[in-house]
Amino acid sequence: MISSITSDLDALTIRRDPEGTSGSFQVDVKLVPAILHPGELRGTIRIHTSDPAFPEFLVPVSASIR
Repeated sequence: MISSITSDLDALTIRRDPEGTSGSFQVDVKLVPAILHPGELRGTIRIHTSDPAFPEFLVPVSASIR
């Protein structure tokens, strides 16, 4: 089960559906236009789980904002 999803990028909003226990999840990641500025955007999305074999997944994020 996914216990939380976080990111070190303030320019992202992250929402998962459903919020509770489920066999599958949809994760929506969106940019926050008011925070964006031209340049490189680099960071990580961290998906924390309750599975001891896979407690965390790291998803690299990179973009070039013009």
